[in-house]
Amino acid sequence: MELLLFVCGILNGPLWALMESLFYTEEIDNVVTLQAFRLLIGDMMALFHLLNEAVIRILSSYFEMSRPDAERALSIYKVFAQQTSRTVQFFEIARRLRQSLGVDVPVFKHAPISLVGALEDYLRAPDFEAQRAAYKAKRLAAANKGRPAESPSKTPQRTP
Repeated sequence: MELLLFVCGILNGPLWALMESLFYTEEIDNVVTLQAFRLLIGDMMALFHLLNEAVIRILSSYFEMSRPDAERALSIYKVFAQQTSRTVQFFEIARRLRQSLGVDVPVFKHAPISLVGALEDYLRAPDFEAQRAAYKAKRLAAANKGRPAESPSKTPQRTP
C-alpha cells in the first residue's frame, strides 16, 4: 500500500500540468492546435485511468490503513476529486471535437468524489484504532467464511 500511495502522489503532478494547458474551444481550429490537444487528451486519458484505478484500490483498503497512511490517502483522494472535475471538463471538450480530433474519448467511470466528509469523520474519530481493528476482524471473518473448519486432531487415548 505504501508504494501505491507514493505512486499516486507522483501521478498527480503530470495530470495537474496537463490541466494547466489552456485551450479555448473556439481556438482549436488549426492543425497544430488540434494535434497538441489530441496529444494532451491522449496523455490525460492514460494518466487519469491509472490514477482512477489507484484511488479505487486505495479506497478499498482505506479502513485497514494506519492513521498516517489514511491521512496520506485522504490527501490523495481530495486532490483526485479536484482533478476529476477538471478532467471531465477536458474530456467533454474532446468529445465535442471528436470529428476534428479523430479521438474517441470514452466516458470514464471514476471513483466517487463525494466521500471526503465520511473519510475525514472516520479518520478524526476518537476510536479510530478500535474501528480499524473491528473492520479488519470483520473482513478476516468474511474471508474465512466458506472455508471448511479444521477438525480437531484426534489423539489416541490410552487405557490404564
